[in-house]
Amino acid sequence: MNLGDQAPDFCLQSTGGDVCLADLHARGPAALVFYTTDFTPLCTNSLNVLADEFPILEKLNTTVIAISADSIESHFKFMSVNKFPFSLASDPSCQTIRAYGVLNEDGVSSNRAIICVDQKGVIVHVNQFFQPADSQQVVDLFSVLGYRSRS
Repeated sequence: MNLGDQAPDFCLQSTGGDVCLADLHARGPAALVFYTTDFTPLCTNSLNVLADEFPILEKLNTTVIAISADSIESHFKFMSVNKFPFSLASDPSCQTIRAYGVLNEDGVSSNRAIICVDQKGVIVHVNQFFQPADSQQVVDLFSVLGYRSRS
């Protein structure tokens, strides 16, 4: 996916009910957070970084949806342990993962990536390899969504 591309629409089962991109970006920007698998330390850390910063994302009117190929049942178990403030969506066929160009080399999971879509359905941010320890990546995400620090 490239900046300025129209984001591929999708509808997936999630821990918050069925979720479709068209419904998300109609309310404001959407941050699509792709991750490899539930219960792995690095993916858990990636989602926790965003959970910790969720109040800022809410102020920016951004809907966050985390997407992996894991089953919805696995997502519910993962949520029960971690209490993320956003939904986890299941893409077991990897159709959405593939459409967004973040399919892992194994062909059955996603890379850790963040793609933001504006209210018109246009891609405004692409991070193909999200590294949760890189705070600049989080700053870049917030900047694209309109956050301005007071410093």
